Amino acid sequence: MQKFLTVFVCLLSMAFSLPATSLEGAGNPNVVHVVLFHGQSNVTGVGGRPLQTDTPRQPTKNFSWNVGPRIVQPIPGDNSTDVKDLSLLTSIEPLREYDVNGPGGGRWAETAASGMLGRLTTMGVTNDLFAMNCGRGGRLISELNQGTEYWDFCLEALSKLKTVYAGLGRSIVVTAMVWSQGSGDRDLPEQDYYDLFVELVQDFQTDFKAVTGQFEPIRTLVLQDGSDGGGLFPDNPLPYGEAGEVNAQFQASIDYPDLIRIVAQQYPYEHAVDFLHLSGASQLWIGETMALAYYDWIWLGVDWQPLRPTHFEIAPNNTALFVYYTGNDGPTQFDLINVADSYVPTFSPRGFKLFAQCDPNSPLPLLLNAVNEPAQNRVRLSSAANLNNIENLCVSYGWNNGTTNPSLPGPVTGRRGNLRDNAGPMALYDATGLYGLPPEELPTLNRRQLDKWMVRFKLPVTWTDTPNP
Repeated sequence: MQKFLTVFVCLLSMAFSLPATSLEGAGNPNVVHVVLFHGQSNVTGVGGRPLQTDTPRQPTKNFSWNVGPRIVQPIPGDNSTDVKDLSLLTSIEPLREYDVNGPGGGRWAETAASGMLGRLTTMGVTNDLFAMNCGRGGRLISELNQGTEYWDFCLEALSKLKTVYAGLGRSIVVTAMVWSQGSGDRDLPEQDYYDLFVELVQDFQTDFKAVTGQFEPIRTLVLQDGSDGGGLFPDNPLPYGEAGEVNAQFQASIDYPDLIRIVAQQYPYEHAVDFLHLSGASQLWIGETMALAYYDWIWLGVDWQPLRPTHFEIAPNNTALFVYYTGNDGPTQFDLINVADSYVPTFSPRGFKLFAQCDPNSPLPLLLNAVNEPAQNRVRLSSAANLNNIENLCVSYGWNNGTTNPSLPGPVTGRRGNLRDNAGPMALYDATGLYGLPPEELPTLNRRQLDKWMVRFKLPVTWTDTPNP
């Protein structure tokens, strides 16, 4: 009887020590979970920029944890070069401390990759984590898909990483791909971008899983593009934000919910002095937001959702449109502090617009009289027009509304919206260069609450969130 009780207690102890996840290899110290960062330098290992300046900032603690984060940079040195040397991938290094004399100007610590993996190591993710950069800034999606130079190089790098870890008696599982791309494709038709993006995500399932031999799907976490018009593209301002890649990314997440989720947007965050790339602090905060989605959706296996629309409905009086939404973890609000809003002419549209049609060549904007939130699941857009008589009525959120004042918070090129929830945790990092400190040691002045912000969209009012792949 005593032996039976001893065995029972041991089994019970083991059960309680296992992670509450079905993720492949979870809790096994010999399995390393790999996160691929693909697309542009907003999230990859060399794109970090100090907040609003190129003056280096030093961390107060080394970027190291007992569990990760770990990173390989397949393109060594500054990201202005395309030199690739896989012979450098011979060992596994911790993510470097910020070093002004280091590779790439010492900016290795200020990326979404480090922010994401850094936060995950504080959330109960017990496996070692490894971040790998696959793409490079300024590339079109057609330059990053299957069969391209960057795709083949990333496959080769992953294969070599598998060999390196095998020599240590360990295996790897690719758990996620973080995607940040789209500014170069702002003129690509929406359907063309959608097809290329879905194809890329599906090809990840075949090519990269074949390298590791895993069963686990590779889920895609998307930083929704925010670079349509303005900024570095003054000759193509796209006044109504007709960048098809934004809608394509969102629609792909609706049609393939098991593989794709929109996680974060660029419009609530400070940008660097070029008005296009995110600041270093913003990248860290976006990385932490990615970590929250990864933990719920991938590690715990719960149905994490972004703050997003579900459907639209014209009010009985025909002069208002209700935008219904889901995904908020707490009360929603219009935030005019983190993201300044223009007033047209006497009230704030909060980032919303109505159009008589969705045709990008002649969208026919309608004047709004008021925007308010009658309940925690919908926004009311009021207009003087009889909306029921408009056959191709269209609604948008987060597009260019003409705000270009560099002194205003948020992106200065006009893509902005104000709807967010109010339930996110505080960031681990602040905006002054204090990296990796416990939350209780961080000053609150320059820290960010990691709330969900509404995804960007432009959709006909007949649209619903029913998947239609």
